[in-house]
Amino acid sequence: MPATLAGGWAGKKIVGRIGDRVFVLLVEAGLVVTGVLFLAGV
Repeated sequence: MPATLAGGWAGKKIVGRIGDRVFVLLVEAGLVVTGVLFLAGV
């Protein structure tokens, strides 16, 4: 539970410092990487 709270707090601080477009690009990149790893069977 404390790790979840710390992660949420850190994420909120990071999102507050970057722009909306950068956040969207980071999420999209994460989804692409996850998809490639899924297709590769890793």
